[in-house]
Amino acid sequence: MQGTIKAQDATTDILTRMIVGEHEKTGRLERTAKRTGKPLLKARDVVVQDITGHTTVNGVSLDVREGEIVGVAGVEATARRS
Repeated sequence: MQGTIKAQDATTDILTRMIVGEHEKTGRLERTAKRTGKPLLKARDVVVQDITGHTTVNGVSLDVREGEIVGVAGVEATARRS
């Protein structure tokens, strides 16, 4: 599932439903140890520049394995450099 939500409206319950669907009403998901699957994506030292040539992503590396849920977030239209 995907969607857009304002930061001030985001609760753990809403974000959990957006990521994994419905869950028990306890508000918590039980975590169990699982073996990771085979690698599906490997990205190394990714660099992204905007149309002005400003580096917006610098040196990011990422591995995604079968069975993992991965989220990437950023703040749109800000001048932050953190």
